Amino acid sequence: MWYGQSCANFVRELRRNFGAIGAVLPSSRFLARAMTKPLKDGKPTEPSRRILEVGAGTGAITGEIVRRLRDGDRLDVVEINQRFGDLLKERLGSDWLNSPQVRIIHAPLEEVPGDACYDYIISCLPLNIFPSLQVRRVFAAFERLLAPEGTLTFFEYTWIRQLKSPFVNRRERRRLHRVGGIVGSYVRNYQFGCNHVLANVPPATVHHLQLTGKSRTEAATFVPESNTPVRGSNTAL
Repeated sequence: MWYGQSCANFVRELRRNFGAIGAVLPSSRFLARAMTKPLKDGKPTEPSRRILEVGAGTGAITGEIVRRLRDGDRLDVVEINQRFGDLLKERLGSDWLNSPQVRIIHAPLEEVPGDACYDYIISCLPLNIFPSLQVRRVFAAFERLLAPEGTLTFFEYTWIRQLKSPFVNRRERRRLHRVGGIVGSYVRNYQFGCNHVLANVPPATVHHLQLTGKSRTEAATFVPESNTPVRGSNTAL
């Protein structure tokens, strides 16, 4: 029932703002479960957790996060689209449990305040529609906001960059290639697990990262200089 209503709201907003929405339907429950796997796998004795969701849309994944909240957890939900933000607030006031633990933030990710303040970041941002400079800023914000040993989870639609490239102009291919290079470098440097979700439209790959170990600056500044496919970045939003 809710998913059908969510699809209708999503499609209406997609028609109004097509260029800023990087999906064709809300995320499936299978993708939502994969995106929240780190929360499920967390230790029962883990202290109260601070969670940030970015790009929540109509709340398909937000609802699954809320179901995994424990006493003392706090969830901040960032959504820059005003209509989606209003829908999230309506849901928060009606059918979500633990609503006092959830806060909706209508702002760009880069404006979310704090340093090393979230144990989990779950991102649904459509990275593949952004300019490469904005993708760098997104990952810089992740690095600033994520606590040491915290987990960053994001998903990419499988093979979208490769499927799009033959049908776009040279400038767009270069942009896609730069985005693929940035995302791929983070995946190679920091990924500790991933999940492939076929039961989604389109199918998706979920990446789980811990931004520790190799130099973050190295990942943030990596840009491939040729059109050779980047290993580890063969999926895209």
